[in-house]
Amino acid sequence: MRPGFRRGGERRGRPLQDRRALRNRDRWSAGARGQLCLGEDSRETLDAVRVSAGIGCGLEMHVTLVTSAFQNPDRSDAPGVRRYTTELARALSNRGVAIRVVVPDTKANRAPEGSVGNVEVVRVASVANSIGRIGNVGQANLLSFGSTFTRMSRLLDDTDVVHSTVPLLGIDSVRGHCPVVAFSHHVERVRSPRDLLAVPFANAYGSYMYQRADAVVAPSKATGDRLVRHFSVDPTRIKVIHHGINTQVFFREPGGARNFGKEGTQTVLYVGPLNARKNVLFLLDAFRRLGASLRDTQLVLIGSGPLETRIQRMTETPPFEGRVVRLRQLSDDQLRQAYCAADVFVSASLDEGFGFAAIEAMACGTPVIAIDNVVNREIVGDGGLLVPEATSVELSGAIRKVLRDPWLSKQLSARGSKRVEERYSWTVAADTYVKLYEGLVGPRGG
Repeated sequence: MRPGFRRGGERRGRPLQDRRALRNRDRWSAGARGQLCLGEDSRETLDAVRVSAGIGCGLEMHVTLVTSAFQNPDRSDAPGVRRYTTELARALSNRGVAIRVVVPDTKANRAPEGSVGNVEVVRVASVANSIGRIGNVGQANLLSFGSTFTRMSRLLDDTDVVHSTVPLLGIDSVRGHCPVVAFSHHVERVRSPRDLLAVPFANAYGSYMYQRADAVVAPSKATGDRLVRHFSVDPTRIKVIHHGINTQVFFREPGGARNFGKEGTQTVLYVGPLNARKNVLFLLDAFRRLGASLRDTQLVLIGSGPLETRIQRMTETPPFEGRVVRLRQLSDDQLRQAYCAADVFVSASLDEGFGFAAIEAMACGTPVIAIDNVVNREIVGDGGLLVPEATSVELSGAIRKVLRDPWLSKQLSARGSKRVEERYSWTVAADTYVKLYEGLVGPRGG
């Protein structure tokens, strides 16, 4: 018998206390092992970081988090999803929730055991390892992963709630076992011809799931409103829960290195994927417009993505030559040092669901500039300088203003740090998630 699973027959309708008591009985009788297998006829291995001995002795809630990306937020693919799932799993585990993370078994998702504490990680064989990027067409990789998960009924046997960041076309089957919480980071749109191969499919699959899930979580009210507008999701089932920021990782680091070792140079920083959604080419144009008036200014781009070859060609020509630094795959400590070394962080994105990088920069005391849109007004707010018009001229002017005005820079730094401290806590977020889960599962029983 699979450790930690019920002995069979207990279904969604059984009182929660009874189900948890049965589950805990099985955990103690079966024990815990580091490597768990689904059976001789299955290739999926449960690469488990088992919960410590203290877990399983109480009536803890058990949540299975299904996601396309976990750990390694320095990786270029889905850094926001990686940050979200990793920090949420850690926060829920600290809150006393038993967490199982189900993720595709790809190179990007492999990480040292135990790096997220008492969290069980199940890595499922992925078609991405055999067909590579072709799997992005029609979102075949995610569909295959989601389909595999829904067939792995043993993963649902001791689960109180499934929380998924990926579309599950078999959601009705999953809901036969337990409630499903769907998470939507943002609503995608087509920005280039290549997007036609994936975005319409992702939106169609997402719409199917959001309309059937027991609850849908959005990281901002703006994203929640878009789900209602674009996918006709019942607004009463949408719950807005802001992400947190790990302030043990991202904090003001006094006395740290400035300007990446270039004395007398001011640094404009961008962190994130190099893609169309993040509007990185727009940022480059704004930086170009700084011109001769701010020659002692460099642009540091941290990240990678489909635009990196084009950006590399651009930055090898005047007026960028020698003024653009490109970095990738920084550890969290290195990323914090980069935020702290910069004079200003700039996000040119017109379409965000939350915007982790801007909030991380604020936590580090770095002045933030962002485009004035509905998401940034909600999330960045008065913690940054919002540019009212999305033109490279306006953005360039805002960058120049912050770099030339020490008082404004100091004010933005202070307001940003304060806003993060007051609004973006993973502890608060985890408490809100637990209340949501408990409301879906029902009363704990006698």
